[in-house]
Amino acid sequence: MAAEMELTLKELQNRPLLREFAERLSDLGYDDESIDALLCKPWDEAYPPSLMVDDVRDYLNDFLFQMAELAVEKVFGESYWHHKPYRIRIVTEPNIDVSSHIYIIELKTKTVLAEATENTWEFTPDTVEESLKDLLKQLEESKPLLAARIVVEW
Repeated sequence: MAAEMELTLKELQNRPLLREFAERLSDLGYDDESIDALLCKPWDEAYPPSLMVDDVRDYLNDFLFQMAELAVEKVFGESYWHHKPYRIRIVTEPNIDVSSHIYIIELKTKTVLAEATENTWEFTPDTVEESLKDLLKQLEESKPLLAARIVVEW
């Protein structure tokens, strides 16, 4: 593990959810500098200005998707996309001018399991962590409703 990533993980040692998210991003190929900019510092703009990327919206879209997927996998398991009886999908709407959105939807019952609307230029380590916690809470709270709807559908 690179020295910069070790420093990032050390900085996140009292934030287990952000630390887990940092490790996930690292496994997905995000470089150490990017992870540090995304999870350890306020963004100040729609995306951390220290990151030079070709398409900010694509990069932001992937970051939001990874936030949602981490939450879904923690609640429904890693194989959520083909875990019967659910058909869960993640939809993100990244935006650098206005709020960005994350929707986590169960397709069979047409149920929105969780939703997040964020102004990414206001992201800080605290707001990213709170967004993740809120997605987790919404998903946990949706399980009884989803179970009831699936029973009714069958």
